Amino acid sequence: MVKSTAAAILLLLPLLAVCASSSSSSSHRGQEQDRSALLQLKNALPSAELLHRWSGDSAGTDHCSWPGVTYDAKSRVVALHVPSSSPLSRPGSGIAGELPPSVGLLTELKELSLPSRGLFGEIPAEIWGLEKLEVVNLAGNSLQGALPAAFPRRLRVLNLASNALHGEIPASLCSCTDLERLDLSSNQFNGTVPEVHDAPTALLLPRRCSSRRPAPPVCRPLCARGNSGAIRWEEDKGGGGRS
Repeated sequence: MVKSTAAAILLLLPLLAVCASSSSSSSHRGQEQDRSALLQLKNALPSAELLHRWSGDSAGTDHCSWPGVTYDAKSRVVALHVPSSSPLSRPGSGIAGELPPSVGLLTELKELSLPSRGLFGEIPAEIWGLEKLEVVNLAGNSLQGALPAAFPRRLRVLNLASNALHGEIPASLCSCTDLERLDLSSNQFNGTVPEVHDAPTALLLPRRCSSRRPAPPVCRPLCARGNSGAIRWEEDKGGGGRS
């Protein structure tokens, strides 16, 4: 019995070694893909002072140590976070440019936060295809275009305030059952607001709704959820301040 067990273990060892090698190879490919995606982002935003520290030299710093990048235990990029008042860059130094589709190659990305960084153009469709994305904060830029037909299902925070986005707010937003904060104020949206079951705890959209005045028909479904104290609405005023 002991000999047969030992023989079985010996037979399994090569298989285990192959599995470990395959897992390591897959992890390495993912890391290289992340690095390539970050370098493509850097090339798309050549005037970004912050990204100058992202080195494409093979002998340069590892991408996990690049400013604004957060990674997990497997060295996969899980967050790009550069707040508008970041200590990583001097005041007034924006990123200025268009987000490239290569951001969609960061398949483990959970947070994309680049508020007030001088971004313009449309939000690449590839970003909305990131299945693990939970936080998107691109407020205070000059982004244009319409919202996507579908959003990442795990989305918890969506802040696109103070841009130049237009079109209707898609009903697919209702499928984001984990949504906690939604801010679409100070844009150029039209049409009606879809009924959101279990409304987010903080919601800002381009119309006004409060307990002190009758709610417009487009937002009655939301205010009727009993969350009107936590839900705030704003009128678009061409980039004006919040009330």
